[in-house]
Amino acid sequence: MVNTSRTNTVVAGRAKPLDVPGAAEYLGVGERFIRRLVNERRVPFHRIGRRIRFKVEDLDRLFEEARVEPAQPLLKKRGA
Repeated sequence: MVNTSRTNTVVAGRAKPLDVPGAAEYLGVGERFIRRLVNERRVPFHRIGRRIRFKVEDLDRLFEEARVEPAQPLLKKRGA
């Protein structure tokens, strides 16, 4: 049975922090990639004992900062 409890729930008006599998699912990447980001300190995280948690806002910021703009406009007008 698949555990679907990793969805981003809201507690007291704030998004619940995500664990490594939850962050991987949220970003659509593998857990190994998330752990590599943590190891390389490329993403903000909170360490609670041996557990790692992420704020959804930090993951959203990481996603936005990774955006690559196209080198050229997507469409050119003919005859312009």
